[in-house]
Amino acid sequence: MPGYKAPQDTIPAAVRTAAVLARILSDGFASGTRANVTATAPSSWMAARLTSAVRSDLKRAADAIAPGLPEDLLMLGLTSWVQLFGVLSFELFGQFNNVIDAHAEYFGQQMELMADLLGYQ
Repeated sequence: MPGYKAPQDTIPAAVRTAAVLARILSDGFASGTRANVTATAPSSWMAARLTSAVRSDLKRAADAIAPGLPEDLLMLGLTSWVQLFGVLSFELFGQFNNVIDAHAEYFGQQMELMADLLGYQ
């Protein structure tokens, strides 16, 4: 939620999952095992629409948790991370009831879509 400030004592636990995400992205980027983010369709969207303020935030975050990680890749990573948490939340709170019966397959396809977005084939 825009403007929400998490209690300070919750920050260390919240950062752990972001650090894992950053390590996965950094390792993939450094090893060259992922596709070039600049070759993806979302990259052209980001180049045209990411504001300088958001790009600055992404650079600051990357410098703190994954030095050398391009801001565009961090944006895609955060998008995928939010998607993962969203799908889990929907599942846990019954939002898919009477909509999705093939829960495991749906989850798997969502994660495959996010892997494709990140350039992991």
